Amino acid sequence: EKFSIHGYLTQAWAKSDGEQILGISKQGTTDYRRAAVLLRFSPTPKDSLVIQLAHRRLGLSPVSSQEPDVKLDWAFYSRDLGANTSLRVGRLPQPLGIHNETRYVGTLLPFYRAPYNFYQEGSFTSETIDGAMIGHAISPDSSWNAEVSAYGGGFTMFETTAQGPRPTRAEKGIGAQVWLNTPLSGLRFGVGAMRMELAQSASGKDRWNNLSASAEYAGERVKVRSEYRRTRTTAVESEFDNYYVYGGVNVTPRLVLHAQFDTCTLSFLAAPGFTGLVI
Repeated sequence: EKFSIHGYLTQAWAKSDGEQILGISKQGTTDYRRAAVLLRFSPTPKDSLVIQLAHRRLGLSPVSSQEPDVKLDWAFYSRDLGANTSLRVGRLPQPLGIHNETRYVGTLLPFYRAPYNFYQEGSFTSETIDGAMIGHAISPDSSWNAEVSAYGGGFTMFETTAQGPRPTRAEKGIGAQVWLNTPLSGLRFGVGAMRMELAQSASGKDRWNNLSASAEYAGERVKVRSEYRRTRTTAVESEFDNYYVYGGVNVTPRLVLHAQFDTCTLSFLAAPGFTGLVI
């Protein structure tokens, strides 16, 4: 089909048992959702134009007041350059981990959203990048095969300051991700890296370096996945380490049990010995 349209709505109720966190208060809130409509136009088998309009609410988070009710989430052109190579240009989802491209699609996730500490949401992060990405499949017909993505560009994100959230622009972003698929069906491993510069950061010129690693086994009855990510900043010397472990079991064809542990640690390198447990 040359034209397709689909969308989703993910709605949540959330309540904190302590102080407000991630826009969630002790009183609870239903102002926590994500919705999107995606349009795809494919005039030829090799060409596609993808546009996604999105709506997001984060409860009482100050970031919510900075976002429009409807925003242009994705807008990119995709072209197959050959049997195993493709190109994307425009505003496109970053190649990051297992869930970044489907991080809010509730029917594809075991919980409301993808693990927060690894994927982040709100401030100090972006799900998309304005630029280009090239992808290539290596030996796709063999039992061992790989998928390689390389990308570059910039994006706008929110930075938390004493005066509240403020937009800042990240430029000179460059990154890559590699997925290795094994002969065991459903078992794969991934690694990724990215660096960028914040020229308008509240703390001055800042450089961020990200490293990530992923592992996933998706069997017929059992699913296990884990991802680790480290972010290092230079203006305020700090390291942000986070990981999660997820397991799911199909008890019956209609009943699935899910369990997940998600944690992170923020370390300020300028003050040796100080480590802050964030979540």
